[in-house]
Amino acid sequence: MPYETLLKLSKYEQLLNVASELLKAKEWQKNEDRFLVLLEKALNLIDILLTDPKWQDNYYFLLKLREEIVKVYIKDQPIEDVLKIL
Repeated sequence: MPYETLLKLSKYEQLLNVASELLKAKEWQKNEDRFLVLLEKALNLIDILLTDPKWQDNYYFLLKLREEIVKVYIKDQPIEDVLKIL
């Protein structure tokens, strides 16, 4: 999704985009390369959201979500734990 398009969405819709990438990643867990690419997409989306003024009062939530996704990426926790946050 283009950067400008993502920023035009509501916070709820933006989070749905992140959740969508995480759900796809969950489905692709057995394919390590695809799994990691999808996690990277979710991380990139969060990085974009951190530039959106709509999130200025909720940066902590985005940073915490990002941290949890990184834990999945480095195999420190299962993806199901992150999905519970959303």
